[in-house]
Amino acid sequence: MVRLDTSMSLGEAVMLYPQTTNLMNHYKLDYCCGGKDTFEVALSGFEDKAKILSEFEVAMNIIEDNETMDWHTKPISEIIDYIIGKHHTYMKASLKELDELINKILDVHYISHGEELLVVHSLFGQLKPELEAHLVKEERVLFPLFRQFEENQDPVVREKILQHIKDTEDEHDGAGDLFKALEKATNGYTEPEDACVTYWKTYKLLDELEKDTFNHIHLENTILFNMI
Repeated sequence: MVRLDTSMSLGEAVMLYPQTTNLMNHYKLDYCCGGKDTFEVALSGFEDKAKILSEFEVAMNIIEDNETMDWHTKPISEIIDYIIGKHHTYMKASLKELDELINKILDVHYISHGEELLVVHSLFGQLKPELEAHLVKEERVLFPLFRQFEENQDPVVREKILQHIKDTEDEHDGAGDLFKALEKATNGYTEPEDACVTYWKTYKLLDELEKDTFNHIHLENTILFNMI
């Protein structure tokens, strides 16, 4: 039986036991940008720390029915193809859809929920262009450098990658902060009682985009960037 060592980092836990991701999301533990934090540090503010640790230990001992991908055994190019095909494609479509939805619910529900929706509109207005620019830089600069290094192991290329990684991780932190602000502004993406279907759909998509982005960032920060 696996025993949880509280000196283990959140990022390491998700990497070794992907089935713990749902618990991480449930307790709002930042395993992507804050993935280097240990359980001891991350849970220091929780009164029911022992209960939460027990839940994680149970999850770590669950053998999932579906096969879990071990990215450590995969080549760099395959990881990049997966990131672009799954996470980048999803993010681009979600950002476009959410842009329309957020403007729509702000217009329709301004009188009753304008204060909250103006904050959401403003935060998303910062997040969308930052993420879109981030994806372009990864696809046009960082990922081609990774592919080049995979082919020739050129130390000059490696140095360029390391410089870009620092900027990329800073952008990951910035996106994480904006998502946390959105979550706070929406009370955990909880729509008001009088919300229409569009309102509900908007908050649901924001929640799903946040979770996918955190998984996306985790795969880059913890796996891909440590392959150099």
